[in-house]
Amino acid sequence: MEPLASLRDEDVDEFTHLVLEHELAVASAYIDVVRARGISAERVIMELLAPSARKLGQLWEDDLRDFLDVTIGLSRIQHLLHAVSPAFQSEIDKGAAKHSVLLAASPGEQHTLGLMIVEEFFRRSGWDCAGNVDAGLEEVVNIVAAQSFDVIGFSTSCEVLLGGTASAIEAVRKSSRNRKVIVMVGGPLFRADPDLVSRIGADACADDGSHALNKLNCLLAPNLSSLR
Repeated sequence: MEPLASLRDEDVDEFTHLVLEHELAVASAYIDVVRARGISAERVIMELLAPSARKLGQLWEDDLRDFLDVTIGLSRIQHLLHAVSPAFQSEIDKGAAKHSVLLAASPGEQHTLGLMIVEEFFRRSGWDCAGNVDAGLEEVVNIVAAQSFDVIGFSTSCEVLLGGTASAIEAVRKSSRNRKVIVMVGGPLFRADPDLVSRIGADACADDGSHALNKLNCLLAPNLSSLR
């Protein structure tokens, strides 16, 4: 069988159905079949797991699935992300750690799978990643006060959380051991309205892990020696 050029919408639909209606092992076996077709671990994450998670969210917003169904489905996708992670991390030689990042969900944010995927990209590229995506603001503030980071990243999925995100950014800037820390935000809101980035006090935004790395490499390269 020839390797597929990409995963299709039908694959995402089928996989979403599996994580909703079947035990974890069934969805895991589906990923094994996809990988056997020549699909890389990176593409499994970006073209299957991530869009399936978004589809689950859309099903809930459209009242086609209840909160419990979606929560169970997302939990299964998170387990599968962890299962795919070793293959994903081995796809490139990351070398020694070159930068450090703390990733956190904005206060009140319930959706953390996207942030976990972003963390996978940072780790694979040799970044030193710290913290817990489920950490509260107080814990995040304590971490950045005790340890210097090049970048602090927040994920925000909906407009009602923007006020809390702005307050969190202000708090980490005041407490950050690195006075020139770069604050990056991610989420569909910023893609739709890039001006939100500066309005809440952030320095940059990114659509996904690959985009975040490319942007940060450009931002960090000129001033590496003066960032700490």
